[in-house]
Amino acid sequence: MAKLEKERWHHAKSKKRHQELMVQMKEDTVEQGHDIEHWKRCFSQVASLVNAAMENVLRLLADAESVMPVFNPHREIEAFLSHCQKLVGEMKNVMVRA
Repeated sequence: MAKLEKERWHHAKSKKRHQELMVQMKEDTVEQGHDIEHWKRCFSQVASLVNAAMENVLRLLADAESVMPVFNPHREIEAFLSHCQKLVGEMKNVMVRA
């Protein structure tokens, strides 16, 4: 009889622990859902800022290229504008992948 009682006690203890773990998992899942929503909002805000910055950079690049001399432009200015165009392209690719 004592063995049966001991087994019942262990079973009850295991069942209680299982229920506690299930409650904890549900709480963790809800918390993770809140975290996911928070990071989605943060990412959307960052993406919006990056898109606005890229639009401004593209506009400024177009303005700068329009006043740059067609013949014999300064190499440094040409290199800088080229670098900016490359960065904008890379940023667009990152945003599309993200």
